[in-house]
Amino acid sequence: MNKTTRLISAVLLLIAGGWLYSSFVSNGQAGAPLVATPAVTVQAQVPAFTASGINEAGEEISFSAADLKDNWTLLFFYPADGTTVCPTELKALHAAKDQFTDLGVNVVPISMDSNEKHIAWGPELADDFAYTWLSDESGELSTLFNVITHSNDLNRKISMRGAFLIDPDGVLQMSVVNNENVGRNIDELLRSTEAVQSGGLCDATWQPGDDYLDAEKDAVPIPEEA
Repeated sequence: MNKTTRLISAVLLLIAGGWLYSSFVSNGQAGAPLVATPAVTVQAQVPAFTASGINEAGEEISFSAADLKDNWTLLFFYPADGTTVCPTELKALHAAKDQFTDLGVNVVPISMDSNEKHIAWGPELADDFAYTWLSDESGELSTLFNVITHSNDLNRKISMRGAFLIDPDGVLQMSVVNNENVGRNIDELLRSTEAVQSGGLCDATWQPGDDYLDAEKDAVPIPEEA
């Protein structure tokens, strides 16, 4: 094999590998049609999107990136309605609703279930389980935030457990993603949210009211001989 042939082979392999990866990320399983949508990252502006959902009164709405502006927003992806781990997260999230509200944070649960399923399932979680609750049946949002996957247990595409804190300027400030079998700690999400909002240097055990780290005084230097 000459140099030109090797080069062509390498390029073809890169193209094929990139197509397979993009197909999996965009559609939840390899072999599905390619949807070239880059995933949003921390410090980046959340791009334009539109999703169907219901409001706190249970009415169908259209929700877009424009609705993120001027408010802190926590997009809370979870795998599916009617499952096992998800209700433990959503009940804990609901118990902390007033705390998020006090921080000026709009909490928006999202799964790839229909609005009808959300409406039917909400009362099973709490009598007053009322949120802006999105239905990502197309997988557009799950793809945008790189949490789409395929569940062998449910035999369909789902969202992994992603929590994304977006500031009033529409910039992603925090990203936490767990696999589908591990629920998130809502107290830690609250702590991390307050840390992000504070703007200070917060250590691993920081709690609201604690002092911030000093960038010079608290730095741990590399030994000069290294």
